[in-house]
Amino acid sequence: MFFEINNIKGIDNTEIKEGDIIVEFDGNPIATVDNLHKFLNESVIGKKISLGILRGGRKEIITVIPGELFN
Repeated sequence: MFFEINNIKGIDNTEIKEGDIIVEFDGNPIATVDNLHKFLNESVIGKKISLGILRGGRKEIITVIPGELFN
């Protein structure tokens, strides 16, 4: 579930909303955070990917661009 969405310069991910639950990453089912981490790596940073999310009890497919958050 998204609790916080960080804005990263040059990346527009306005389709993601707080409270969305990720259930699919680029066509791959996601059941746990560990599953998500397996797919969310440096090879997808900056590239458009599809996310299956649950929002308001309904599944939706959105397009996002994963970015790297620097401290």
